[in-house]
Amino acid sequence: MMEDGIETRRTLLWRIVPLLAASLLFAVAAGACSSSSSSPPPPGSVTAVLADTGTPTAVAPSLAPEAVSDAPEKRSAGCSARADAVPAAGAALQTITSGGVQRTYRRYLPAGASAVARPVVINIHGLTSNIDQQVAISAFEPLAGQAQFIVLTPQALGTPTQWDVSIHDGNADVAFIDAMLDQAEAATCVDTARVYSTGMSDGGIMSALLACVRADRIAAVGLVSGITHPDGCAPARPVPMMVFWGDKDVVLPFCGGLGPVVASLIANRPLANGIMHVCPPERFDGFPPVEDAVATWAATDGCGPSPTVLTVSAAVEQRVFGSCDGDASVRFYVVAGGGHTWPGSKLMEALSSSAAASIIGFTTDDIDATKLIWSFFRGYALR
Repeated sequence: MMEDGIETRRTLLWRIVPLLAASLLFAVAAGACSSSSSSPPPPGSVTAVLADTGTPTAVAPSLAPEAVSDAPEKRSAGCSARADAVPAAGAALQTITSGGVQRTYRRYLPAGASAVARPVVINIHGLTSNIDQQVAISAFEPLAGQAQFIVLTPQALGTPTQWDVSIHDGNADVAFIDAMLDQAEAATCVDTARVYSTGMSDGGIMSALLACVRADRIAAVGLVSGITHPDGCAPARPVPMMVFWGDKDVVLPFCGGLGPVVASLIANRPLANGIMHVCPPERFDGFPPVEDAVATWAATDGCGPSPTVLTVSAAVEQRVFGSCDGDASVRFYVVAGGGHTWPGSKLMEALSSSAAASIIGFTTDDIDATKLIWSFFRGYALR
């Protein structure tokens, strides 16, 4: 991603997401207050479940769990903490000073033996979003309670809140992620060989940046509706990657550029129903076609140039880049008709049926990105 493209995103794209955030808060309230069995459950009760996609033989390989990595665990200093210093299970906000600025993140610890070295999933929110919204959208914490891993959800700064997704010395957000991990590893028992990063939109872009600059610390990444491979990206090792994208995304379109949502806001005109993004766009504004960005990452990981295409459902296919360097792989889920959403998210499904539908678009429940990402992560560890 070029620097001018980053600036364009920061000055224009942020105007979209307050609409998403307002709709999200409405959906949370509606889900909590409604007693209808057809209404989405409140965020705390959402458990990610893969949809029943039938029994075609083409489906089974694409949804099969990843083999669990046999790499030895690396126990953090927190594994030796005194019993009276072990944090309580559950979710709690944490603060830390990074670069002279107080930063905040949410730490979720599953119940169980405190001396067990657990994996960590960093769960990064999108532009203008926040911790609570990302927790609700992704529903990683209920899964973490079952699968026994730690979730760290960091909060960005600024108005609007945004991540610095450029490669440069002194990137304050990369330093914050480092400090957050340092604090978690000192306070809790972490398997530092199994630290992963995921995120939505700008959070996906930030996770891809971490793959560029912290490949020695991040074992694998999962990107939902957000990806980058900026100039200067040279990871220290091949980084396994899973990507999800809807081919009708009107925020960050599949064919590249900035979508009609952005164009309508720039022109200060209402977004017309059914408006289509022109492909290819006249200019990419730092956002190349998603297929190109994924292929660039596959090449960076030393994968073969042509992916194997697997049918998951009538609306979803998975493209698997294999023969990568090391034990890496790149898996790319494409949702036909899908929007700027988190597949399988009950909250996003509710928003797809609300007034925000023209912005968010369709959310599939044929797959569950949260469970697929975790299954993918389990197959990789730092050696």
